Amino acid sequence: MKGITLLSDLFLLLILIVEVIIIVGLVWVFEIIYGVESRVGITQPFNNPREVILNVLFKPVKYESALLAFLELDCKSCEQRISMKDILNAVAIQGKKDVWLNGESIDAEEVSKELLDELLELKPYLLKTREPQIIIAQSTTLPAQLQKVSTNLFLLDGAPIDLELYVG
Repeated sequence: MKGITLLSDLFLLLILIVEVIIIVGLVWVFEIIYGVESRVGITQPFNNPREVILNVLFKPVKYESALLAFLELDCKSCEQRISMKDILNAVAIQGKKDVWLNGESIDAEEVSKELLDELLELKPYLLKTREPQIIIAQSTTLPAQLQKVSTNLFLLDGAPIDLELYVG
C-alpha cells in the first residue's frame, strides 16, 4: 500500500507542477496582451501604443489668472477708459482687429501686445478667438509646444465666443 500512496503522491505533485506552469503561462500571455509590463516599468516607455503621456508644460493657474486679469485691464493708448473685454467683444462682432468703439478707432493687436508683453513677461504667446477665428495678437516667434488657456467672451447679443490664449 505504501508504494501506491507514494505513486499517487508523485502523480499529484506532477499535476500540481503542470498546473502552476499553465497558470504562470496564462498570466504571462495576459501581461503581453494588455501591456502590463510597460505600465510597471519592466520595458522601455512608448512600446505600448495604448499608453499616453500628458505633460503639463507650465503653471495653468498662473496663465489663466493672467488671461482673466488681461480682460479686466483698461486700454493704455485709448483716449477713454475702455476695458479689453469690450475691445475683444468689438473685435468678435466686427470681425476685424481694427475696430471702431466709443467714437474712436482702436487697433486691438497693438493694444493687446502692450498688455500681454507686461503680463506674460515676454513669453511667446498667441491670442485668438474661435468661431469666428481671428488672430488678435501674437509674439514674433512661436515655439512648437504651446499651452492653451481658454475663456468665454459674450457678445452683445449673448452668443458666447471662445477666447484662446496660447503661451509657450
